[in-house]
Amino acid sequence: MALIYFSSSSPIAQTYSKKISIRCESFLESECIIPEEELPSKNFRADVEACDVLVVVIDSSVSDDSAYNLTDNERMRSEIIL
Repeated sequence: MALIYFSSSSPIAQTYSKKISIRCESFLESECIIPEEELPSKNFRADVEACDVLVVVIDSSVSDDSAYNLTDNERMRSEIIL
């Protein structure tokens, strides 16, 4: 069984992550991890390393991409770097 880790850029993207994870669990019979906290937890590194797939969900409702800078999103940056 695949283990999928979802990372989201905003609360709106977090909502989509949850919807996608429900489908993944149902159709792919996978287990999904969706962090609830804004900053990484102390088990964060182990969670990401244990996963087979990292899915990054980015909120596209903002028309100006400069409105959020992904390099300023500490949690997402550290997840991707791993």
